[in-house]
Amino acid sequence: METIYMSNEDLKLMKMINEGTDGVIYKPQIKEFNGFFFKIYKKESVALRDAQYRADNSYKVEYDDEGVNIADNRAFFKKRSYHIGYQGANYYDEDNVKLRAEDAISKAIQKQTQVRLTSLPTACIFIDGRFRGVVIKEHKHTIPIQNIAILPFKEKMRVLRELLDELDELYKNYIYHIDLSVKPITKFREANVLVNISFHPHPVIIDVDGKSAVYTERENLYYYHESVKSYMSLVKQILFDIDVEEIDDDDLDYLRSKLESIQLNKKLIGQIVDSTVETVPDARGFLDEIEALDKDTRKGIRI
Repeated sequence: METIYMSNEDLKLMKMINEGTDGVIYKPQIKEFNGFFFKIYKKESVALRDAQYRADNSYKVEYDDEGVNIADNRAFFKKRSYHIGYQGANYYDEDNVKLRAEDAISKAIQKQTQVRLTSLPTACIFIDGRFRGVVIKEHKHTIPIQNIAILPFKEKMRVLRELLDELDELYKNYIYHIDLSVKPITKFREANVLVNISFHPHPVIIDVDGKSAVYTERENLYYYHESVKSYMSLVKQILFDIDVEEIDDDDLDYLRSKLESIQLNKKLIGQIVDSTVETVPDARGFLDEIEALDKDTRKGIRI
């Protein structure tokens, strides 16, 4: 799809569908865009950028023999002027330098040729000559993934395994989704994974065009770890009704007691607790352990 050029007046004619933390979703009333949404990014916060600048250029202390601070703090005191840009995908080049929003989206679009299971951004959108957003695929006949809690055990496990397959394909292309877990019910989207129910339930990863996804030019173990941990959080929410994001990192005793109350064996309890504190859980091994449970053990568990 070619780059979209439009005006603010054109945008006013479109129907707003949804709003997220980094953008607003519109439905274009034009036949050639049937099956697509326009995502218009919000302006980047100056306060956040200033906080990041200070984090990168914190006040340094280095005293000489006379107790005078001789550290170079020119960057800390430097007057900062910012160009107010718009949010977009996080894309880091081979030198780990973050690209501008429009360049990031253009790079992300190119990766679609290697990705079959997930829909990446389709085209850039310019409004009144400035980069403002992206064209994304509309996913029809879908429900938030937390709704698969009502499905039979085997169907839930199949969906979760298919989701892991989709993530593996993204990892092979250096794309890392780091925000997969279910959100509280707000005016924003409840989940970044949907389930298509038109034929047989299968997962659909969304929000690969905003801050929830990170693109790189080479393997990045940090973001890989973050993505796997996010997947494990989602699995626990769906299968055990445990929201690890609301449990304090140090409160493992509470987590263990909750797992014991739903009659899990000690080995599996250990895996769940360890996956909270370990860098990278074995996601496939974890699913294998759950599927190996007999029906009596699963009794009373939300799986």
